[in-house]
Amino acid sequence: MQSLRTFLTTLIAPLALAATAAADVVDVDQVNLTFVPQDIVINEGDTVVWHWASGNHTVSEGTDGSVNGNEAFHSALTSSVPTFSVTFDAAFLAANPRPGNRYDYFCAPHFNLGMVGSVTVCSPPPVTYCTPSTTSIPGCSATMSSSGVASLSNAAGFEMTAGPAPGSNLGLMYFSDKGRASIPFGTQGGLVCAQPGFRSKPKASGGTQGVCNGAYTFTLADLDASSNGVILAGNTITAAVWFRDPASADPFALSDGIEFTICP
Repeated sequence: MQSLRTFLTTLIAPLALAATAAADVVDVDQVNLTFVPQDIVINEGDTVVWHWASGNHTVSEGTDGSVNGNEAFHSALTSSVPTFSVTFDAAFLAANPRPGNRYDYFCAPHFNLGMVGSVTVCSPPPVTYCTPSTTSIPGCSATMSSSGVASLSNAAGFEMTAGPAPGSNLGLMYFSDKGRASIPFGTQGGLVCAQPGFRSKPKASGGTQGVCNGAYTFTLADLDASSNGVILAGNTITAAVWFRDPASADPFALSDGIEFTICP
């Protein structure tokens, strides 16, 4: 039986096709003369919605406090226009390029009083790819999903989950900045989906032994603690999960992979 040590240290791989992660909606509230939260980091494809509470305001892209028609977005935020939204997708970024994908904005009537904010877009968004193995439970294969933004400013807020999986086992995330992989490993149809480099500390799946109700969740902070400096702004990381499955023929199983670029 191939060992986990061999798996983590010797495999090299080609690229595989990817699927785009789901987009989110991020809310920003007008609270007196502030935007709350003031500075946000989002994924490409996410939509930001500003919500009015009182007074007369604007949401105007720029840094100089002047509305001159060159803004990437501009809208009143008043009782007549109580919400305003912008979808920061690839087309928007291409049409309105800004250094570091940072979109500063302000309220025109209250710019001099410090009513400003910013949206930084993490691009490209996380994608999943590759193929998970079968497990000891028919139809129970661990697929990767993510929530939050892969941002160093909130490393604990970016969660990567592999599930569902057979419950009450241990698993770890293997990852690197060396690219994707797609290498058959074991006898259960799984693939090593990320080129080996580093591995997280093991985590428990939760759930019940013999039941498909477990899952493995790791954060960017978990990876940072194990990466020896690889978790840096601008680096693209590929990752996947190896986990124990004692009732399986191998007896382990593999998730599919996830790829993401780290934002500041």
